[in-house]
Amino acid sequence: MKDNKTSFAHPPAFTQSALWSWNLSDLDVEKDKHLIITQILNFGTQKMIDWVMKTYSLPEIKEVVENPDRGSWWKRALNHWANVFQLKIDKEKYNRAILNINPQG
Repeated sequence: MKDNKTSFAHPPAFTQSALWSWNLSDLDVEKDKHLIITQILNFGTQKMIDWVMKTYSLPEIKEVVENPDRGSWWKRALNHWANVFQLKIDKEKYNRAILNINPQG
């Protein structure tokens, strides 16, 4: 987390729509950063994305994008952020990370 920015123990209330499955008071901005960054980069508004960029360092955000959780990313969102940060994601990690709501076979 950035030392020179305002820090929060929990994500602010305006992030709830991107973190719909979680009670914000149960999330810790530092311990749950991978989840928070993933959800907001996938589903967040510009205000939420701005908060992520102010709250976390660029290396922290890049690490989350470069090492995506299995089944946690929309293809379009992961492609966008990998492009923004000029990251090359391992093909196997990338394929596992893409959320597939219509699996075949």
